[in-house]
Amino acid sequence: MDVNKVKKMESVLNNAKAIFKDLNDVLDRIEVSKEDIRLLFEYYQSKEWLQVYDDSNEGKTPQDLQCGVLSQDEVYNLLVDMNNTSVRMKRLADEIDM
Repeated sequence: MDVNKVKKMESVLNNAKAIFKDLNDVLDRIEVSKEDIRLLFEYYQSKEWLQVYDDSNEGKTPQDLQCGVLSQDEVYNLLVDMNNTSVRMKRLADEIDM
């Protein structure tokens, strides 16, 4: 018996189990958040967002208000990141399909 091989494979097993547990935890969080994310994109495309965006540019919003949502780049970058992650997840799912 190759004890080193067994130890190595035990390590691979434990590592893979931890990775997939973490992945499933993240997927659970995404699943719970998907409605909120949908609402964010609806807001980003709304007349309401455009009015608040204009108000912000005119200095009509509180200076201490965190308003990354009013940045065109922040929400767009999230959309791009989500798309890239989705494509990556599909590719990896195909690669690891046993």
